[in-house]
Amino acid sequence: MVNEGKAEFIEVKTGITGDTEIEVLSGLKEGNEIITGSYKALRTLKERDAVKIENEANR
Repeated sequence: MVNEGKAEFIEVKTGITGDTEIEVLSGLKEGNEIITGSYKALRTLKERDAVKIENEANR
């Protein structure tokens, strides 16, 4: 997830997994910002790396 503009890894419990989507059962709270991207990009992400926030509110 994103915490103060930086990546923070948290433990989540997952449920149903599809080709492009994963159900998160616990570990996130309403309002948390999560990091999404390609597998390659996410695998290189490290704790406290700076992240750029792109969402509907910022466009």
